[in-house]
Amino acid sequence: MNAIEKNEKVQGIALLSTMMKIQAIVFLIYGLLLFLIPAWTLQSIFGFEKLPPLIYLRVTGGLFLAIVLAEYLCFHRLLERLDLTWFFVAAPGFMLVAFIWEGAAGTYEGTSFFYWSSIFVTVFFTGVIGLSRIRVKGI
Repeated sequence: MNAIEKNEKVQGIALLSTMMKIQAIVFLIYGLLLFLIPAWTLQSIFGFEKLPPLIYLRVTGGLFLAIVLAEYLCFHRLLERLDLTWFFVAAPGFMLVAFIWEGAAGTYEGTSFFYWSSIFVTVFFTGVIGLSRIRVKGI
């Protein structure tokens, strides 16, 4: 491996680690809000009038927190756990598919603000984490 390839790897790892940390912070905020104060979160921040059962919101919050824990464990030993980084592309990717599916099927019952902000966040993290991971060459 020449010096240019090695430099690209190092830059790619730094970018991937930074993007994973940003995703972990955003998911931590979402997770804590949905787990601890789900009704307030959906009504006050996103303008929901009708709420789904709170257990679903708390479970979703718990899943976000589990993703944060996994991400934390992964980015502290990123070179050793590089294969696991695809999970952090897939998680928001599957969320994105679910939102698009619900919207296309006409079964989405939430607010427009929640829908489009969720689309934006999931597209952003699927894209930046995925592209950052692809940028890490030869590993």
